[in-house]
Amino acid sequence: MSLREFTVYPPFLMRVSFFFTPPPGPGSPTVLRCFLIGAPSDFFLTPQLNPPLGRSFLFSCFYVFILRRSLADLAATPPVGVPVHESGDAFVAEVDGVVCVCPWRTRLRGWLALEELAEMFPAPVLDAVLPPVVRGQALADHERWAERNPDARPWIRTAVWQVPVRWFVLFSDEEREHTEAAEGGGAPVLRYRTPMVQARRRLARSLKALRETVDEAPLTEGLVDVGRWLEEFHPRALVELDYGGLVHALSAEQLAGDRSAADVAEGIAALQAGDTEGASAAYGRLAERWRAVRDRQFAS
Repeated sequence: MSLREFTVYPPFLMRVSFFFTPPPGPGSPTVLRCFLIGAPSDFFLTPQLNPPLGRSFLFSCFYVFILRRSLADLAATPPVGVPVHESGDAFVAEVDGVVCVCPWRTRLRGWLALEELAEMFPAPVLDAVLPPVVRGQALADHERWAERNPDARPWIRTAVWQVPVRWFVLFSDEEREHTEAAEGGGAPVLRYRTPMVQARRRLARSLKALRETVDEAPLTEGLVDVGRWLEEFHPRALVELDYGGLVHALSAEQLAGDRSAADVAEGIAALQAGDTEGASAAYGRLAERWRAVRDRQFAS
């Protein structure tokens, strides 16, 4: 199973995604997912291959399919910004003999992404792609749906051109899985995977350390948000972080040397020990690494 920003009764997968997905490549989303233990039939879902390491080509084909379907919706007259019906598909992974499921919930994630578009695009561009009447209808549909489904939440979070620092807090360097590009065109894979219990424990410890040593900051607020999201899922869930399309933006040497989870853990440990110099050094490595990646988004 692989993850690329973001369960059977279930373990689950979390991932953050923009409602129309970019093609496989540097701009494809990084993903944070929650899987629950169970079988697709338990959720009346259609299983989709979540390939093991070394089979990322199949996952790329899946993203091409999603992209084409999304672009077809946007090219319609009027455009369809959010799917009319909720997806019945799900990612399925087998871990240590246990089947885990993560529903796509594409329509729900589309509504949530639609609310953020105003912060991402200038008004003229946004109006050209999705006219105000289309956005208004989608938001009205979401409001009606939310009244009937007040406890619904996305199982996937995604981000583009970066992995949010707060996501690394959930994992240890020992949980890092890296496979280099395979002969014949197979893309490299870089991911982390951890039990929900461990993710919550690490987040709680990090949040405590930050609150005791620094003033309220974006990282603290981000951890609170992720913590609230994790609380929505069963303790036996599985949490996965996948670099997704970012593996195409980084060289083999950069991927091999990326120990972001270790840097985050080192920085938190330094704060707990009162070592501000050590914490600054760890944060500096992390900030420089991801600044270089984000800058590529605007490169010509």
